[in-house]
Amino acid sequence: MAIRVSWDTDDRTAVREEFDFDWNWDEFYTALLEVARLMGEVEGPVDLIVDLSLSRPLNSSAAYYTQRWIDAWPPNVGHVAVITRQPMIAAVVSLVTRLSHRCRGNASVVETLEEARAVLLARRGAED
Repeated sequence: MAIRVSWDTDDRTAVREEFDFDWNWDEFYTALLEVARLMGEVEGPVDLIVDLSLSRPLNSSAAYYTQRWIDAWPPNVGHVAVITRQPMIAAVVSLVTRLSHRCRGNASVVETLEEARAVLLARRGAED
């Protein structure tokens, strides 16, 4: 599968999605279902790392699918860190997260997995 979903932390406070170059929107939806399944295994908030660092450039339907993705998030989704160096992906994430009431101020765009983990750790620390 071109999108892998797994726990990023042993304490199950973060899920990570890793996108290969050649993923498609059907795989995107299947990955979303797996994210929801994992998040449903725990009671508290679960952060999400979306690693698009190897992804192909997005096409014109990206905003539509991203909004559907956000609308389908489980209720316990925490902060979302999107890993990318592609300006188009960063712009789509920024636009959709500003327009969606579910994730205003709840998403960050970073360039590395280490940055994503640091952002999530800082957010968790600020909420405690």
